[in-house]
Amino acid sequence: MDWEIVYDERAIKDLDTLGNVTACRVLKAIEDKLKKDPESVGAPLRKPLNGCRKLRVGDTRIIYQVKDQSIKVIIIAIGPRRNNEAYSIAGSRFP
Repeated sequence: MDWEIVYDERAIKDLDTLGNVTACRVLKAIEDKLKKDPESVGAPLRKPLNGCRKLRVGDTRIIYQVKDQSIKVIIIAIGPRRNNEAYSIAGSRFP
């Protein structure tokens, strides 16, 4: 069963900042891994992002949340790991 992938509009803008090669790698990882089994491929995050998971693609992190009831994966933020940038971005967007 494939999961529905939903992108936060700000995460789409994050993709634009990555460059073509990295953005393609990120999108491929989302399609190949998150769409199939998002709960087993990403590592759970702790406070303040408790309830979110991360998927590592090179030096880029995809921060996402799994919604079991609706079979959705919500991409919250995409960004570099350096200086915890991706986590800071996600923290400002996560409720």
